[in-house]
Amino acid sequence: MFLCSVRLSKVKVFAIFAAVLVVGIVSILLITSLSGSDQPPASMPPAEMMTVEANEQRVAFLEYFGWKVVSDPTEVSEVAIPAEFDEVYQNYNAIQKQQGLDLEGYKGKTVQRFAYLITNYPDGKTNVYAHLLVCDNVIIGGDVASTELDGFMHGFLRP
Repeated sequence: MFLCSVRLSKVKVFAIFAAVLVVGIVSILLITSLSGSDQPPASMPPAEMMTVEANEQRVAFLEYFGWKVVSDPTEVSEVAIPAEFDEVYQNYNAIQKQQGLDLEGYKGKTVQRFAYLITNYPDGKTNVYAHLLVCDNVIIGGDVASTELDGFMHGFLRP
C-alpha cells in the first residue's frame, strides 16, 4: 500500500477552495448563457420585424420564435377576414390577443396568408405549419397549427 501525506496551510486550503468556487461559478454562467440562447422569446418581436416585404423577413420572423421552417412557403393565399366575427373567428382572435395582436381593425379586409412547414416542432411532431397573416406588408396575425386529425393550434410562442 502506498501512502502520501500532504501538509497544507490554511492559506493554501482557502486559495484552492476559492479557485474551485470561481471555476464553478464561471461554469454555471457559461452554461446558463449558452442554454439561454435557445429559449424562445416571451413576447412579440420589435416593430421593425413586423414589416415583411420579402420572404427572408417572414422566415426571420418565425426564427425569432425559435421555429425552423422550410424557407419557401408551402402555400400563399388570400383570406377574407369577415366583417362580423362568428365563434370560430372570436376564438382565433383570442389567440391573436394572447400574443399581442388583434384582428378587430382588419374586419372586412382581404389579407395574405403564408404557410410554412415547421421542421423542429417539439416531440418530433410532423405536419405542423406556421401561418402568417400579412396586410400591407405587416404581420397582423398568425398561428402554429397541426394538420393531423387530432391537431392543435396556438400562437407563435412555443407551448
